[in-house]
Amino acid sequence: MSGHAMALFRDLTRTIAEIEGLSEMTVTGVGQYLRDAGMISKHGRGRAAAQMTCEDAVNLLIGVNATGLAKEATEVVPTYLTLTDRADIHPIEEDCADEDELTRAMFNPESSGQCLVGLMKCFVPKENGKSLMDGNGMSVFLSFQRPEPYISLWIGSESNDPEELDEPYLVLGFGSKDESLARAGDRRDKTTITEKTLAAVGRLLTR
Repeated sequence: MSGHAMALFRDLTRTIAEIEGLSEMTVTGVGQYLRDAGMISKHGRGRAAAQMTCEDAVNLLIGVNATGLAKEATEVVPTYLTLTDRADIHPIEEDCADEDELTRAMFNPESSGQCLVGLMKCFVPKENGKSLMDGNGMSVFLSFQRPEPYISLWIGSESNDPEELDEPYLVLGFGSKDESLARAGDRRDKTTITEKTLAAVGRLLTR
């Protein structure tokens, strides 16, 4: 985007902390582990500081929302990026697959990581200052489940009328067939973020 300010690591951590209602220290802690492991861009300081990308943002969002402890993020993020056991609950149909950037990104994504980066790009403003998802009235619910890694994504229009059903545009799930990732114990945690978080982060980023 022309005249776009640089989005630095601290801008990304601050934005995610604010929009998700978390402490900045918590988000920065997760981010530092990921940065040290090479999963978030890192080079130089000042004018040479790393510009955050959609990939960086997705990695930090997974780290913040799918981990119990900051130090686990370096193991958790690669796991959640590479979930390939896809459940097409309400997929994009082939005849709509080339309508716009969102349908292209969501039509048969090979992995969870590819799907999330494609989704994030749809929230980054274009030259006109608006992103594809701006003002289109779509709700997004992106959920991270643990300890067994699973990502679910619901995109559609929510109805404010109790008599009317919500209308899904896309419903996908990503899990793993790797049984070693299944943990003993019955507790399941699920953290959900919506289009509000994705839009706030997208406004920071450049393509």
